[in-house]
Amino acid sequence: MTKGFRRWITGAALVGILLIGAPWLRDPETKILNAPDSTVFPGSYADIETGHIRYVLEGPDQGEIVMLVGGLTTSLEFFDETARFLNNAGYRTLRFDIYGRGGSARPWDAIYDRQMFVNQIDGLLAALEIDQPIHVVGQSLGGGISVAWAVAHPETVRSLSIHASAGYVPELPAFAAILDIPWLGDYAWWWIGNGFVSGNLGKYFPEPQKHSAEIASLNAQFKSAQQYRGYRRAVLMTIRNFDAHNMQTEYEQLDAGQIPIQMIWGAQDGVIPVGAADTLIEWMSGTPDLVVLDSIGHMPLLQAPETTQMLVLEHLRKH
Repeated sequence: MTKGFRRWITGAALVGILLIGAPWLRDPETKILNAPDSTVFPGSYADIETGHIRYVLEGPDQGEIVMLVGGLTTSLEFFDETARFLNNAGYRTLRFDIYGRGGSARPWDAIYDRQMFVNQIDGLLAALEIDQPIHVVGQSLGGGISVAWAVAHPETVRSLSIHASAGYVPELPAFAAILDIPWLGDYAWWWIGNGFVSGNLGKYFPEPQKHSAEIASLNAQFKSAQQYRGYRRAVLMTIRNFDAHNMQTEYEQLDAGQIPIQMIWGAQDGVIPVGAADTLIEWMSGTPDLVVLDSIGHMPLLQAPETTQMLVLEHLRKH
């Protein structure tokens, strides 16, 4: 073996090691969240069999309860302003971190499918001894979770308000197919997962320069959660196993005549196009109340808070 060839082999090996090891070397998940940590993630904690859940239950003791369910990557802080608005209007709000996000547990062996999140809500409500019918508001993936839970427990849902809801995506991005492939998808996610959330904020906001404060707040939430082992895996496993792009079975079981349903969508949504709402409505029984907001993207509660909050409040007061 010539000296030049040995150098080539050595160089190729180093490149291979770097390609394999680079994602782990840049891994921001340097901490482990084995127990509730209210110093980093303030709030209350419920300890159930599948892991602790961070939550905030606040508002008038006798107020009707509104459960706020967040999206794929967000924590309960997403609903801070909405909770305050509803509390001032006389409602009691329950917001929480879905598993893998914020201060809630990150069970490493979990598959993060629909049933897991339905069970999480069941466990949280049981721990808080909430057994009366409640209103449910869900954003994006939280809309899909809310629909799955409502289908499982229609008798406990006073009303449902879903915003840019998961359930149908006409065309998945190319990288989604790669993420579904074992090993290759995991490796690709190690490379892109760190920047996936912040890199997609432009799709959430059609005019991001007008929402610098909201974007900065979201980035702060993401960075806080991303420090802890399991966040990135939770997002990946949810993408793989929740099947947010096709929830036809659940929506076909949803009856807008039995459960009052409000749908709010931004006309400029770059994540789940507003046209998806038409398909979801076709699948449902009954006729939900669809409101499309002009010039708004994927997060109406952040981009048009006053308008969206009033729409939600009007819906709640009717039911």
